[in-house]
Amino acid sequence: MKLVNSLVALYLRRYVKPLEWAANNPFQAQERVLQYLLQQGRKTRYGSQYDFQRIRNRQEFARRVPLVDYDTFFPYIDQCLKGQHDVLWPGRISMFATTSGTTSSRRKFIPVSKEGMWDCQLRGGGYMMGNYYHKVPGAKVFDGRGLIMGGSINKTLSKNGIMIGDLSALMQSNIHWVAGLVNTPPVHLAVMEDWEQKIEGIAQLVKDQDVRSLSGMPSWISVLIQRLFELKGTDNLLDIWPNLELFMHGGTNFSPYRNHYKDIIPNPGMHYFNIFNASEGFFALQDQLHDDAMLLLLDNGVYFEFLPLEDLDNPEAIVGLEAVEKEREYVMVVSTNSGLWRYSIGDTVAFTHLRPYRFRLTGRTRLFLNMVGERLKIEDVERAMADACVLHRASVYEYTVVPKTQTIGQPGRHEWLVEFRKAPEDLSAFAGSLDKRLKELNSDYEAKRTANLVLSKPVIRALAKGVFTNWMQYKGKLGGQHKVPRLWLDYSIAEELLTFSAQS
Repeated sequence: MKLVNSLVALYLRRYVKPLEWAANNPFQAQERVLQYLLQQGRKTRYGSQYDFQRIRNRQEFARRVPLVDYDTFFPYIDQCLKGQHDVLWPGRISMFATTSGTTSSRRKFIPVSKEGMWDCQLRGGGYMMGNYYHKVPGAKVFDGRGLIMGGSINKTLSKNGIMIGDLSALMQSNIHWVAGLVNTPPVHLAVMEDWEQKIEGIAQLVKDQDVRSLSGMPSWISVLIQRLFELKGTDNLLDIWPNLELFMHGGTNFSPYRNHYKDIIPNPGMHYFNIFNASEGFFALQDQLHDDAMLLLLDNGVYFEFLPLEDLDNPEAIVGLEAVEKEREYVMVVSTNSGLWRYSIGDTVAFTHLRPYRFRLTGRTRLFLNMVGERLKIEDVERAMADACVLHRASVYEYTVVPKTQTIGQPGRHEWLVEFRKAPEDLSAFAGSLDKRLKELNSDYEAKRTANLVLSKPVIRALAKGVFTNWMQYKGKLGGQHKVPRLWLDYSIAEELLTFSAQS
């Protein structure tokens, strides 16, 4: 495999210069993308409806083409699902990534064109690995296997030449055959629908392989690792894969998982890289070794616009890349080479650097608790949990936060339903640390916590082992890119989880 590693490392160099060029020439890169998208869009019904032929620049683009979300855009997607040609992108779209999101139970179907797959999603993976080999000259990932833990293809929905499934499964089904030689598991196992059968099959396969890198959501990778520990009788992943050097993670905030992975992978040379690989596009990647802020990919088939979060209901407030400000929260709006046009993906970001443009994910537009005006955002929750875990030497498998509404004589509160890997010694002290950190992070929360009048101290409910996995299975959302909701807007999820915990 050493020859393979050398050849792949040489090949990956082709991604370094384009990545650096776009980072250093952001406006030129984005203008090039926009003109390409408009040229292709003129051949479509959507482009005809909004007269793409007359659009010459980004100002006209913003003026003529409406801002959309999934619900308003779905009638066009539905036409594509029915096999119609030239609706949103030239030709017939034959792949759709499914996602239910975290704020809605409704299944979404995101179009993925051939160009969107090869010139955005898979090319984004090339940028990721090219950057890694550039920043870590001694990398030996391809001396062994790269484990990709992804989702499944939905065979029931896939028909008439249209493939429907998790984005990760679509990518694995389209990956270059050369990459297939070094990746594991093979496609037929990787895209399997039966999650438990897939975990067992992958575990049996990889327990004796030389795995050098991991790719996937931390929570689902962790399920596989637990099964490997059972098979091998260890709690140290390096006993199984002594040459492991890289974990490319995405889909959720890694901070709450960081301590756990450091415990089970006690290698100070282990590298963790953050990626923003959404169903709508491969948007960003961590390009620095010791800073997990992500570099916006500006020449990867996606044109970006940004709507200030405080102006959520005012499309006129949307700005281009040149007008964004550091540490201000924006909703990301994308136009892509899969036929999404000025589409709000619902994720919010805040830029940490300008030129090059790096940012962090801060949450979702609809995902915050506001029971008594506390406006508790997902970013606040995740940062507080990560800091409390460090302080109390704890680690979590999964958790969610729900509101418990106030009653006569009783203030409201937030309940944190947590499945710990390593529980803190004192749950009350842990809750106190969460509360203290949230007050530091969020002035609205701090104000509402005054004297416990309308909002009392948060309550931690420690759940039994395996509860979140069992609950996700019950919901039909086990595996793939499905996520445990960090925040839930009513108490219903708590009742279900507590019932599952009591039965465990």
